[in-house]
Amino acid sequence: VDIDRLERPIRVGHEVFTDGRISFESLRELSSLLRGYSEIMKEYGVGKYRVVATTALREAANRAYILDQLKIQNGMTVEVLEEDQEKTLIYDRALELLEEEQKKDEKTNALIAYIGAGTIGLCVFEGEQAVFTQNIPMGSLKLHEMLGSIRNLTGDYHTVVEEYLDTVINRAAIPFQKGPVSKLVLTGGCIRLIARLCSVKPSRGCFELEAKKLRALFKAVCSMPQEKAALTYKISEEDAELLFSSLAIIIHLLGFATSEKIVFMQAELWDTLIQHMLVPKSRSKYLDRVCESALSCAREVAAAYRCNAVHSECIRNYACKIFDRMKGAHGLDRRKRLLLELASILHESGYYVAARQHHISSFDLIKDTGIYGMTDEEMLIAACVARYNE
Repeated sequence: VDIDRLERPIRVGHEVFTDGRISFESLRELSSLLRGYSEIMKEYGVGKYRVVATTALREAANRAYILDQLKIQNGMTVEVLEEDQEKTLIYDRALELLEEEQKKDEKTNALIAYIGAGTIGLCVFEGEQAVFTQNIPMGSLKLHEMLGSIRNLTGDYHTVVEEYLDTVINRAAIPFQKGPVSKLVLTGGCIRLIARLCSVKPSRGCFELEAKKLRALFKAVCSMPQEKAALTYKISEEDAELLFSSLAIIIHLLGFATSEKIVFMQAELWDTLIQHMLVPKSRSKYLDRVCESALSCAREVAAAYRCNAVHSECIRNYACKIFDRMKGAHGLDRRKRLLLELASILHESGYYVAARQHHISSFDLIKDTGIYGMTDEEMLIAACVARYNE
């Protein structure tokens, strides 16, 4: 089935990453854009839709006001996805594409990296299960907005960017107990542009590139000003701005993998959202995968904090049995059961900090830990449950 796709870029991210808020002019433009989409949906006879927002609206200081105005002016409730929600939906699509590409291959560990406008999402998979996830608040557009102004003030701009990325990305404690990841999978808005510049045609939303080709492209882009890059590659100046930033991030990520071939995936957020709307059963499978990966991530974190795995599993089993037996009384869903499991696995993590009042340390560690598919609020609930282990 062919699905029509309509796109209209709007420069909201530039405002948020520089001024911290969305202007009235951008609000008017955004409202007008949504009105246009509403008219098109009426023409198509669309009765069910979902409006979501990501980094730009998530980080805007006047987020509540913007959401309220869009509700009043357009009658639309905009759902702002948290970082982990957004990235998990993208990882799930990338994992599906990766499985299709390597059906005959042996299951390998892979680092899936999403390069967005304002964030970089990192997730390590062993087979189909995630064992690590982290979001870095630095994307291609945000990097340009932060450092682009000094480009004309230094003759060694690319070194400044590389050193800055080194301090940001290398702080991600990616687990390599079984050696560096064998496959690096990249996804994000820059993928289609890089594929075109490298004369590669994606097959089923996927293509491979040798690392040396990426390094050669980065070296070429480094040697020319933004205006010349736009003319040379026949792209807009806006794309030329982000091309350098995206390539700088990608080159930095190459050090995490052993393979000299990098996999690029055209995995978009709306791919998974549309799939969930059109095929309701796919959402159930997605939630199962999230549950398995969340528990896998929690066990990796517990191992890093030297928790007693046998004791934690025993507590988890007893907690789940009590939860299931009392379901008629509490009426909580499977998601709350998962939070109980996470709290059980991580409840002794505070001993890593101090034996005295370890439950307080456990609370602080758990609430700020990134677990696959879990929101900040959910991790706070898990931390509160673990906190009362007295």
